[in-house]
Amino acid sequence: MPLRDAVVRLVESQKGGVLLDRRVDPGILVDLDVEREPLESLLQRLVVSLESGNVSNNDALKPGVCFVGDTVYIGPETAARQLESLLTFQRKRIESLPEKTGKKYLRRTPLRLPMLTDPRDALGRVAKSSGLSWERLETLPHDLWDRTDLPALAVYEQLTLLLIGFDRTFDFVSKDGSRIAPVSLDAFALESVATDRQPGSRDAGPAETKSGDPSGGNPSKGNPSGTSKPETRLPIPLEKIRFTLTIKDQPARGLLETLADRAGLELEIDEAALEKRGVSLEQRISFELKNATAADLFRATTKPVGAVFRIQGRKLIVK
Repeated sequence: MPLRDAVVRLVESQKGGVLLDRRVDPGILVDLDVEREPLESLLQRLVVSLESGNVSNNDALKPGVCFVGDTVYIGPETAARQLESLLTFQRKRIESLPEKTGKKYLRRTPLRLPMLTDPRDALGRVAKSSGLSWERLETLPHDLWDRTDLPALAVYEQLTLLLIGFDRTFDFVSKDGSRIAPVSLDAFALESVATDRQPGSRDAGPAETKSGDPSGGNPSKGNPSGTSKPETRLPIPLEKIRFTLTIKDQPARGLLETLADRAGLELEIDEAALEKRGVSLEQRISFELKNATAADLFRATTKPVGAVFRIQGRKLIVK
């Protein structure tokens, strides 16, 4: 049966909720006996069926599942793996907000989306009903979703689930956390590792790594005049973070400084070694990376100008 029909029957039989990521084809045929199988077995077989239907053999589309309360999220395996830690991290950040605002994020309500809902409208309604407001919500691409009925979820869980299909999450853009903005997961993870973030520490939110210029001003180091305690860092080691970004005609030196700072690395440049080999970091470079490691990122920055690098502890050495 088509995946969409299987999901509907799964919801009816298990009395829970299922959210199908927008990147998963709802028309994929799956072989399931929804009425006779327990949920755990059903989900395992669903993943196997989805893998066999992935004719593109694209690892980025390899399916996975994640439980969020009584809701089952079905999406790319990388997103499903990240979702649990992302929710934990957002919950810790919310605990540092003023109590009045924190309660808004923890309020639990069902999430019901009618047929052909624009996710931007859904996000707007969730925020408005909880006394929150968005900035830059229009930056999300237009889309239309199928009808969705999910059991009671905390507001921050709803926001996270609605955004993850766009490789986004939400970030605070006001001190009290009542104003939020969608941000790239790549930028969010990188900035979270690099800095002790506080609500409202940046008016414009983290820089988008998909833009041509990732510098975007100096990264925030927190709000020294604020009363909020520092945020808990996202527990993702640097070597496990993946980056998708496009760089156009940027000086290698400035790019290295920005990327090293945001990755929480101390940049050490051996100027004598570079001069001896006739290498200039003032050369402008361009590249595009998708799902790249930190090593791939620094290699793409140094190789075009003839420099080499190594990461030693928390130090990035370029020569």
